[in-house]
Amino acid sequence: YELENINFINKYKDSPLTISLQIASNLNCKEIFLVGFDGYSELKNKKDFYLMEENQTIINSFDKPLISLTETKYKNLLQKSIYSQI
Repeated sequence: YELENINFINKYKDSPLTISLQIASNLNCKEIFLVGFDGYSELKNKKDFYLMEENQTIINSFDKPLISLTETKYKNLLQKSIYSQI
């Protein structure tokens, strides 16, 4: 699958999260689940801070609801139990 463009954000276009969300949007997915986006309780270094900031910006820019199936510190995500999907 080759993306023609990324149209929901102008920054972080090479991020795996951005690319994945654009593909899901292009495929008209009804629900988009995230797993493992727990965030950081302590930011030990600048790399962690920048990654969390990047992910939060991408999440905030996406125009469809995103559902986290695991606990997360990111904002603007709906939360459901992973077990609710079994």
